[in-house]
Amino acid sequence: MDLSSITDSEGNTMKFRQYQGRKFHPNIEENVSHRIQSISSLKTRPDDVMLCTYPKSGTHWVFNIIHMLRSHNLQYVGSPDVLEYIDLDKMNLKDSPRTYHTHMTFPLIPEEAKQGKIKVIHVLRNPKDVLCSFYNYQNRMNNKLFQGTFDGFVNFFLSDEFPHCGGTWFTYMKEWTEAKMANKHLNILTLYYEDLVRDLFSNVVNLAKFLEVEHDVVFLRQVVEAVSFDNLKSKHATDSGIKDTWMDWIKDGRLPIYHKGKVGSWKEAFTVAQNEKFDAVYKEKMSAMNIDPAFIFK
Repeated sequence: MDLSSITDSEGNTMKFRQYQGRKFHPNIEENVSHRIQSISSLKTRPDDVMLCTYPKSGTHWVFNIIHMLRSHNLQYVGSPDVLEYIDLDKMNLKDSPRTYHTHMTFPLIPEEAKQGKIKVIHVLRNPKDVLCSFYNYQNRMNNKLFQGTFDGFVNFFLSDEFPHCGGTWFTYMKEWTEAKMANKHLNILTLYYEDLVRDLFSNVVNLAKFLEVEHDVVFLRQVVEAVSFDNLKSKHATDSGIKDTWMDWIKDGRLPIYHKGKVGSWKEAFTVAQNEKFDAVYKEKMSAMNIDPAFIFK
C-alpha cells in the first residue's frame, strides 16, 4: 500500500497509510490489511496483559511498572513489544507471562481481548500534553509523520485527518469510551497519566491488585522510586533503551520517549490563539460525542 500525504495551505505535510477509510502511521507495514487482520486474530494466553495507549500517554512508564510488578524485580526493560510493528510470529514464541502494547483504537485490538480473555490496562492523558509531546517526539525521528510548524501540527491534530492508530485522538476516545460502556466482558483497568503523576504509589497499588500479584509495601515503594522520571530517563540512556525494532526509525534504535514527563507542559508551547482554538474544537467534538473524561489541564 503506497504512502499517502496531505499538505495544507501553508506547506505543512502529514504522511499516512490508509485502509478501509482509516489512517495509520506511515511506519506500519505496507500491507496494512494483513497487519490489522493479524492483530485482530492474535491468539492470546490467559496470563497475557495488553497495555493500550494513544501515543505519548505514558506508555513506557506504565509498561515498566507492569513489568516490575509481574517479574518481581526492579529491572528497566525499555520499550514494550508493539503489536503494530513487532514480528507477531516471533512474539508467539515468547515465554509467558507476556506483556505487550498497542496504540490501536478499540475496533482494531485483538478479538480475544474484547472478549475479556486477557487483562487490559488503558492509560489516558490530557490531549494538550499529548499533542506537545507527540510533536517533539516525531521531530526527532528519521521517518517523520509530520513536517512543518507547531501551529500546523495543532491544526492537523484537531482535524479529521490526523493519522496514527486507525483514527484521530477524538475517534480513539469515542471508540474506547463506547466500548467500555457497552462491552461488559472487558477485563480492563483505566488509568490517567495525571493521576499517576499526582499519586503514583496509590496507582501502583491498584495496578498490583488488578494484575493479581502480591507484594509488600516496601517493594511497591521501591517500584515507585525505580520508575521516577529521572531514573527511567537515565536507564533509557543505557543499552537497555536500545531495541532493534526501532533501528529504521531513529539512528541508534533508542526512541526519544522521555521529554519532560510533566502535567501542563502545553502551557509552555501553546499561544493564546492556539489554546483558544483547541478549547473550542475540543468542546465541540467532545460534546457531539457526549463524553467527558474530565482531564486535568493544569
